[in-house]
Amino acid sequence: MPGTWQERLAELEKYILNHPRIVIEETSVTIPESARAEFYRLFNAVRKAFVSEKFPLLDKTTASLSRHYPEVRQDVLRLLELDNIVLAEAIERFIRDPLDALAGLLWSPLFNILKRKIDLVAFETEGVRVIKEAYHFSYYKSYESWLELALLKLFKSKRLQRVPVPAASDSFDHAQSEAIHLKLSPIYAPVESMKLSFVRSQPYTSFTVPDFIIYSEKLGKYVSARAGIHEARWIATDASQNRDWLPILNEHIKAIFTPGYILIFIADAPEDIALINDVNKICRPDLIIEFRVQEDWYSEQELRNIKFRHDILKPVRGTCIVTREPVPPLESDRQDNIHILEVGFNQLKLKPVVDIFKFKRFHCFQV
Repeated sequence: MPGTWQERLAELEKYILNHPRIVIEETSVTIPESARAEFYRLFNAVRKAFVSEKFPLLDKTTASLSRHYPEVRQDVLRLLELDNIVLAEAIERFIRDPLDALAGLLWSPLFNILKRKIDLVAFETEGVRVIKEAYHFSYYKSYESWLELALLKLFKSKRLQRVPVPAASDSFDHAQSEAIHLKLSPIYAPVESMKLSFVRSQPYTSFTVPDFIIYSEKLGKYVSARAGIHEARWIATDASQNRDWLPILNEHIKAIFTPGYILIFIADAPEDIALINDVNKICRPDLIIEFRVQEDWYSEQELRNIKFRHDILKPVRGTCIVTREPVPPLESDRQDNIHILEVGFNQLKLKPVVDIFKFKRFHCFQV
C-alpha cells in the first residue's frame, strides 16, 4: 500500500475538511450517506497502512497459517462428515485475513485521533501495543487449533463425540457454561456431534471436558484431547475408575492452568476419557504436547517450566514439544521422556505423536 499511514491520515482529514456535513465530535459522529463509502475507504486505508508499516513481516509470518489451516479444516470436515468446525470469531478472521483482522482493532483509536482525544504519538504507542498483543494471541490460538485438526487426521478419526457439561443454570453446553458454587455431580456421557467447537469462553467451568473424543482407526482405540485447561468448580461423583487421578495442589495451580499445551488421552471406552479435571483432581494424560510458536522460546528456564509440568502430570508416554521453527543449539541436561519435534505446518512431522501409542517410543530429538 503506497504512502505512510500518516499520509493516509492526512488524506482522510482533508476529505473530512472538504465535506462539512461530516461532523466528528467527542461524543458523536455524523457521516452522511453520500460521503460514507469514501470516508470508510480512506479510514480503512489509514488502519491497514499503519499495520503494514509497523509490522512489515506480517504477510510472511502468517502466509503458512492462512494457507494450511483451511486445508486441514476441509480435510477434517470430510473425514468426520461434520457440519461445521467453529473457532472464536476473532481467530477465524485472523486466519482468513491477518491484515484486515489486526487493522480492525484500530477502529476506536483512529476515531479518537479524529475527535482530538489523543495525538499521533499516543495513537502509535497504543496501536503497536494492541496489535502486537493481538497478533501473538491470535497466532497462538490458530496454531493450537491447527495442531488438534492435524492430529485428528493422523489418528484416522471417526465418530466425533462431545461431552455435555452441567451448568449452574441447569442448561448444558460443551464446557462453556460458567459454574460458581461447589456441587457434587455426575459426568454426562459423551454424545455424537456434527460440530467441532474450539470456542472456550469461560475462565471457570463446572468440569473441564475434552475438546473432542473420536474413535481412532489408526490405534483401534478412543482418543480425546484438550487444550486450554480451566479450573473447575464442581466435584465429579463418577470419575472413571479405569484412569489414574492426580491431586490438584495449590502449588501446582499456575503450572496446570496456563496455556501452551494439549493433553492427549487414550482408552478402550469413551466414558473413561470424558473428564479432564474437576475441582480437586486431574486425569493423568497419556501424552502432553507442549507447543511453542514464538521464535525466542527456547531457553533453560522454559525447559524447566515444561519439565515441572511434566513432573506434575506424569504423562504415561511422556511430553513432546512441538515447535514452529528450528530450535538453536543449547546445552542442557537430558530430561527423561521429553522430546522435541520441529513441525511448523507439516502434518507428517506430527506422525511420531501418533506412533508413540503404537511403538511406545519417539523417533525424534530428546532434550
